[in-house]
Amino acid sequence: MDDFLKMDVFFIVTTLAVVLVTGLIAYAVYRFIKVLEVLERIAQSAEVEAHKLQEDLEHFRTKIRKKGITLRSVVKFLGGSNS
Repeated sequence: MDDFLKMDVFFIVTTLAVVLVTGLIAYAVYRFIKVLEVLERIAQSAEVEAHKLQEDLEHFRTKIRKKGITLRSVVKFLGGSNS
């Protein structure tokens, strides 16, 4: 086999390998970015829910300070009643 033909085959195979590896890396980065977007949405949702819980606990503490702790107030809080 001619040396130039060997070089041509080598460069073709190398080019194909580089294109394939680059494509796989690009796909992996794309999927990683998608995972990060999902994690961001989960973190935002958790932040909103934590803020709501904080408000509920502050309301509960205020009621306890005013009226003292009663079984009824605990049951209402845990049951989700807003009265």
